[in-house]
Amino acid sequence: MLLRSGRPGSILRPTRPTGPATPEPSSPSPARRSRRIAALSVAVAMLATPLAGVATGTTPADAQNASSADGQLVIGGLLPQTGNLSFLEPQADAAARLAIQRINNAGGVLGQPVRWVPRDTGEFDSTVLDAANDSLIRRNVDAVIGPLTTTQTFPAIDTLTAAGRIVISPSATANNLGRHPDRGLFFRTTPNESLEARAIVEDLTRQRLRRVMLLARNDTYGNNLGNALARQGRAAGLQIFHVRYNPSRPNPAMLARLTANKKPAAVVIAGFEETSGIIKALSTRGIRGTNTVIQLTDGSSGNFANDLTDRDRALFRGVRGILPGATTNRELAQALLRLDPSLTDGSYAPETYDAVMLVALATESAESDNPTRIAREIPKVTRSGVACSNFVRCRALIRRGVNIDYQGQSGPLTMAPNGDLVAATFTRFVFGADGTIDDSRTTTQLAAFRPRNPTQLGR
Repeated sequence: MLLRSGRPGSILRPTRPTGPATPEPSSPSPARRSRRIAALSVAVAMLATPLAGVATGTTPADAQNASSADGQLVIGGLLPQTGNLSFLEPQADAAARLAIQRINNAGGVLGQPVRWVPRDTGEFDSTVLDAANDSLIRRNVDAVIGPLTTTQTFPAIDTLTAAGRIVISPSATANNLGRHPDRGLFFRTTPNESLEARAIVEDLTRQRLRRVMLLARNDTYGNNLGNALARQGRAAGLQIFHVRYNPSRPNPAMLARLTANKKPAAVVIAGFEETSGIIKALSTRGIRGTNTVIQLTDGSSGNFANDLTDRDRALFRGVRGILPGATTNRELAQALLRLDPSLTDGSYAPETYDAVMLVALATESAESDNPTRIAREIPKVTRSGVACSNFVRCRALIRRGVNIDYQGQSGPLTMAPNGDLVAATFTRFVFGADGTIDDSRTTTQLAAFRPRNPTQLGR
């Protein structure tokens, strides 16, 4: 089974994939907790196959700030191998290797095989991240996939873009990343918090749920997402009661009392591990997912069955969750399992796969592995062209001079000038009576911002 995602402590941690050039650690931050969602059953009996088509070796070191352009596309990785979030590394690494394998089996990029050079980012340890960044620069990488956390993405942008390298994150969602100085070299294949807020507000509006209690952590994650929800909700005509709580002392009983007093039609919780306590307290006030829409944001969405007693699991019945991206589809899941049969989690695999593909296609479009030229092409291959979803087809169109619109494994990708997605797919799900996700009620939703001026799209 390949799971879309899972909260730390509630998922099985797969063993690290075998194969050449394996990374070290990176640690996602509060901006993006791990989450488990709808399992994708893949009834296949497969043996691990050798990883063909992925070049890994080393190249002579460059000067720190010299251009990495040498005619061969080299992609680095900043992924977690150790620490509390190391369970996110195997599937992200496998997705990158799968994308590169397919690219190289099709003749590579610019006639050369693509190389994959993954590195560890550590457990919120700046010295490990600094060493990883320096190593990637010395290895002459053109672009870097990762880190998986907002906390580490900021310093990675600073160091790597100063050296002229592209950074593309499959998971960091903080709004302010899009405004961070990046020399035009930072992108992401996951939607930011404002786009998640739009998806939630659109769903509430569609259901005509006008009176909404918003409970949000008073920290970077809760304030960024909570403020976006409140602002967009009010603009859409919703009556939003916005309550911020201390994440270290959330006082669920008080939050439940305040919520009951407002008699909302919907409750939105932008939290982390404290969410289960809040839901339990709400139930004591008669507010349950079976009689009130209780919507969890991505940070509070997870499979809580392993964290609750049997008595409390039923409290999650009817509670709703949302996660950025699509579930790992059957074709991608099967291909990933052929690389690593031990995988049980699909978190960030589609987004990582798409990040590699976007860099490769943009390199073909630029006809150069110069990162600055590649960066100019990345938004262009995501919009206003002929739709294509695999490397061979997309590359053929590019070589004929046709503009393409890459359709990713994580859903349609359309980028704004700052490297943010303006349209993205979200997975919506509902918890069943046993406190686990009811696969039969899992759906996808496309949310999009529509720029006032079409020229706002692309750098």
